[in-house]
Amino acid sequence: MRLIEMAKYDGIVGQEVLSVEDEENGITIVFRDNRFLFVKVIDGKIQTESVPE
Repeated sequence: MRLIEMAKYDGIVGQEVLSVEDEENGITIVFRDNRFLFVKVIDGKIQTESVPE
């Protein structure tokens, strides 16, 4: 199950990070290829969303 979950991050592996923005609900990581990774903690667990996936 873990390998399937990690596959959604293949597009950002090795990409240059342009900025990391600290926001009220978490952090946003902006990559060079115009991809965004939103990271937040909900109920003690890390939740992520990658745009585009």
